[in-house]
Amino acid sequence: MNLYHGWLIIDKPRGISSNDAVQKVKRLVGKANKVGHAGTLDPLAEGVLPIAIGEATKTAGYLIDADKEYEFDINFGEERSTGDAEGEVIAKSDYIPKIEEIQKILPQFTGEIIQTPPIYSAIKIAGKPAYKLARQGKEVEIPTRKIQIYNLEIITYDNHIFRLRVNCSKGTYVRSLAVDIARALGSCGYVSYLRRTRVGKFLQADAITLAKLINLVHNTEIKNYLLSTNFGLGDILGLEVNNEQALALRQGKQIVLPEFNQASEELLQITHNGVLQAIACVSKGLCKPLRVFNLNYNGDLDVDNK
Repeated sequence: MNLYHGWLIIDKPRGISSNDAVQKVKRLVGKANKVGHAGTLDPLAEGVLPIAIGEATKTAGYLIDADKEYEFDINFGEERSTGDAEGEVIAKSDYIPKIEEIQKILPQFTGEIIQTPPIYSAIKIAGKPAYKLARQGKEVEIPTRKIQIYNLEIITYDNHIFRLRVNCSKGTYVRSLAVDIARALGSCGYVSYLRRTRVGKFLQADAITLAKLINLVHNTEIKNYLLSTNFGLGDILGLEVNNEQALALRQGKQIVLPEFNQASEELLQITHNGVLQAIACVSKGLCKPLRVFNLNYNGDLDVDNK
């Protein structure tokens, strides 16, 4: 029985859900391994899907705020009910904007902007996903939200299809962004291609396909592609502690960190010999573990301290 602990960056193919990808990985690595993902991708989207295995699943919730990068095509001339190729055509326009016009308007969609998520999204309305209500023909009102667009640029263009790259904050809906850009130009548009190329520190260049993963598992080489358990915690301050402090934290005890006497409240990733021991909160010098990790110095499960 092989137990794995760490992150896999899966290049999710178009046509399957994020949960489908998780289940495929779970079947490959075995039932004994916990598996989860960070950052849902729609079935029509492809690209970077970070998948946590074993002890790494305890860190997934800390990736919610991670920035993301996407490449997407705006297909001008039609607007569709879902904002992507899956929906019905609800509006048409013969006007196809020129590249200069698009470049001129992109600054309006950069920085902090207000966005209304699409009704065909997983946002909960009265406890139910909006897309389920929309598919039942019910009227759906989704509140606007503030998001951050750090960078937005045109990559390529061909006739009426323009490919853009966007770096953005959590909560950004690329479908809504594409529709809003097209409307602002006096045209119609929808997303005909969508690829996520980054989630925080997880990059497309390091991703592995499910097909390749199958062969790796058969050859027991999966560990060569596993990133460390704390790989996605780059934005959380790291602190190396001694063996006695690490053991106390792993037992759920608080420790004293005098160097943080002035801290009102700060999140830390605690390591010992470079291996993640705990995610903790320190306030006025007192450090309290929030999540503890049962890993030995090879990054494997430490059965003695589980």
